[in-house]
Amino acid sequence: MTSLDFSRIPDGLTDFELLRKNNCIYVDKTEQIASIAKEWKRPVFISRPRRFGKSLLVSTLHSLFAHGLEFFKGLEIDKKKLWNDTNTYKVIDLSFAGLTSDWNSLDEFKESLISMLRQQAMINSLPVPDTNIPSAYIDAFANAVDVQELVLLIDEYDAPLIHSMDDPVRFKQINDTLAMFYDRLKVNSSKFRFFFITGITKASKVNIFSAFNNLWDLSMEVKYGTLLGYTGSEIEKYFLPYIANLAEVFDCDIAEVYKNLQIYYDGYCFDEMCSTHVYNTWSILNILKKEHSGAGYQPYWSESGGLSSLVINYLKKITKSKDREFFSILALDDKTCKPLTVSGTSLRVPDVYNHMQPEILMYQAGYLTLKKRLGTTAFEIDVPNLEVKNFLMTTFLEKVYSLNTGCQGINEQLSQAGLEDKLLSGKSSEIKKAFDSILNSFAYDTEIFKANESFLRDLISIALMRQNILALTTEKPNGKGRFNLIVEFSTQRVVFEFKLAKSADDVRRLLNEAKKQIIVNDYGDEYPLKKLYRYAVVLSQKDRKVADIELVN
Repeated sequence: MTSLDFSRIPDGLTDFELLRKNNCIYVDKTEQIASIAKEWKRPVFISRPRRFGKSLLVSTLHSLFAHGLEFFKGLEIDKKKLWNDTNTYKVIDLSFAGLTSDWNSLDEFKESLISMLRQQAMINSLPVPDTNIPSAYIDAFANAVDVQELVLLIDEYDAPLIHSMDDPVRFKQINDTLAMFYDRLKVNSSKFRFFFITGITKASKVNIFSAFNNLWDLSMEVKYGTLLGYTGSEIEKYFLPYIANLAEVFDCDIAEVYKNLQIYYDGYCFDEMCSTHVYNTWSILNILKKEHSGAGYQPYWSESGGLSSLVINYLKKITKSKDREFFSILALDDKTCKPLTVSGTSLRVPDVYNHMQPEILMYQAGYLTLKKRLGTTAFEIDVPNLEVKNFLMTTFLEKVYSLNTGCQGINEQLSQAGLEDKLLSGKSSEIKKAFDSILNSFAYDTEIFKANESFLRDLISIALMRQNILALTTEKPNGKGRFNLIVEFSTQRVVFEFKLAKSADDVRRLLNEAKKQIIVNDYGDEYPLKKLYRYAVVLSQKDRKVADIELVN
């Protein structure tokens, strides 16, 4: 696999034409894009979480309208002759992601927006009006062209609004300024051949949705459910050699790599029929990179920053309800995981930001996703995959729970515990010390520890995920039974069967039960064969520690 050209992986590259010029892999979405680009009667909108490919989509539309099919040779839109528009257009391309932090007043915000508009005017040979009113630029552009001569693309329209969510005065100032801007777009709509907007969020009574009552919202349309993100078949079609490289690096077969990619990065659903699902593009591209391929299944998307205050505020809110809701969605196995239920109206027409259900904001941000449609009025939403579950639980332990209890941060606990070395030591006593250091690091009056075996096992699992492991799976069936926890290293496999003792009298009996399950069901004896460690573990509910542990041959 050393001959693989890793420069073809489009890591963070959002310029479509540059991607094509550099022979980078482009996952072909142009059949869907052609269908969207034919629209001319109304503005088109789509919301998706950050790092799902929105900017590349905008760049692809820019190239199509500015240069026709010049950079689309061999793609579906070209092969199937899906684009018959031979005109080219002046494309005004505005990324509002740059309007978040380089200003301290409303005047500075307006100047940042005007600077962007001036740049677009020069690129497209459009007039630059002598004014400090952003909306006046739209009038100037429109007066200089014929009907349907302009294309307007706005990426991350809501970035400055999200940045100001915690400041009501600042939020209103920005919203009012942009409302005037969008109003002029509506007045001059006849001059636009196409108008496309992306964002992370959608909220009622926000400028763009107030200005355009005929907006075509693709966000939950079944036809465009896979427009952003990668499907499993797309990953196999475009990245198979790089998947094979991972299998070689991890010393496993390709099927196991696909399985773990699905567990960690798949599960996002955006269409209203809950009929399609996609993988997170950022995490997939990162794990395939040569420099990351030996690091295992890391939380690339969730640790890339963005909306951290939203997550922390959400976790603080549910902490006040004694965490029941939180742990129902973060349980690591399907048996104890209980999705949340939200109304279809709250998803399609969310309330204003400061009154929006926290679960809806978390859905829009990508930390929750659609799981099941419940008739015509409601949906089940849940955490999409193990990467996000790990991130939310760790954020809770580090940023919220430790603040409530005054305890040491979970990362410091893990560092002191030396979990990875102890897991591979083959010494039960060492693993007991490591697990106890995690379980005993929190206050005894904490509600979350009045729990069951599943929660305590999940807490240990989250701790293990922070180590240098290839993969971790809970409640995995092997044809004979379902073992609690399996941890994969490159050449070793560690299996745990947990039992929860409510009294000291139960410990020995439960330990023997766990040992018998491991032996009878051949836990861990599977392909690819690795050095195998199997442990029966009994947890004490009363003392919140390992009551007994034994290595099973």
